[in-house]
Amino acid sequence: MGLFELLHGARNRASTLDERTRSRLIEAWGLDEGDLAERAPEETAGGTPLDYDRTQWVRKLRHLLDELPDSEPRWEVLVREGRAKRFDETWMRGLMLDEFAMMVRRAVADRVFTERERKNLDQARSLIGLNEAEASAIYASVVREAESFFGEHVEGT
Repeated sequence: MGLFELLHGARNRASTLDERTRSRLIEAWGLDEGDLAERAPEETAGGTPLDYDRTQWVRKLRHLLDELPDSEPRWEVLVREGRAKRFDETWMRGLMLDEFAMMVRRAVADRVFTERERKNLDQARSLIGLNEAEASAIYASVVREAESFFGEHVEGT
């Protein structure tokens, strides 16, 4: 018998405790049946996204937007992944808008808005599906915020 067959068999045996053995284990360890139910990890309903999945998706979104323009081919894969994991479309859209605003903040943080940054933001706007009016409103808001904070004009705006 190979190692993998042995491990596979052990896994199957461990998951099929009969009721008598289970009761004896609970008694030997000084556990209460009610405590076990309370301490058991919560299971998500079938198809409900886990916090881990959401966190990883957000991380991928940030990484993808940071690497524009080279990462553009991966955009559709990211969106499909979010839908496959049954993430709420409104939730995904909100995160995309937040990340777009963060991109603008990073672009104006040095008080100079370059042509390269402008192109990356325009590409992000297009991928996210923002129309120019929505993107301009976010941009104007962030630039006003930056100019108020720095007390001076942001070059290139």
